Amino acid sequence: MKSKIETDARIDIEFGKYLRTLRDRVELSLQEAEQESGIPRNRWMSLERGTATRSILPAEIRAASIALGVDPEQIRKKAIGER
Repeated sequence: MKSKIETDARIDIEFGKYLRTLRDRVELSLQEAEQESGIPRNRWMSLERGTATRSILPAEIRAASIALGVDPEQIRKKAIGER
């Protein structure tokens, strides 16, 4: 059985890949994602790499969803590891 830390790390990495896929799909650079969402570029990078020191905040989920053109609930579910 995997530990909570291993599970959380897997979710963070999967979420990061998911977020990057969404950003690539709408052809936004990190700079454009920052401008559209107000989320700093360094924060985008840490989320996409799965190395963020804290979970994505509800306000960041809303901002990212607007910039990426997706339902905020879709991002929230992926952030917490729901399918």
